Amino acid sequence: MSRPCIIICNFNDKEVKLLKTYGSMMGLKDQIRVNWTNGNTLIKDILEDNISSECEEEIRDRAIIFNDLPNMKVSMFIDNMKKMRIAPAMKAIVTETSINWTLSHLLKNLIEERKAERQGREAKHVEE
Repeated sequence: MSRPCIIICNFNDKEVKLLKTYGSMMGLKDQIRVNWTNGNTLIKDILEDNISSECEEEIRDRAIIFNDLPNMKVSMFIDNMKKMRIAPAMKAIVTETSINWTLSHLLKNLIEERKAERQGREAKHVEE
């Protein structure tokens, strides 16, 4: 979906304010805030502002999900997150596959990738 934006997931108010301010300075004014209660919502629905808040599965890991942004802008944003002293978060770029996943499914896959990376092995994607 052609909507250049970032999806900010499970960040606290102070961090969201920092991310929004920084994103705006970079020209990323379109920022969508979600949390674990939105986990049953498909990524494509989040991008269309059709967000459900009925998820009971608590996945509270933080993530920033980039959609339809140039790689250079994504890299700059990630590099500057470190300078803003925002604790590390999982990162993803929406793909043709992940756009049809729920937020919870995407987060589970990011968690699996993080575990695999720490253990020096290849990640296996989690089935829904």
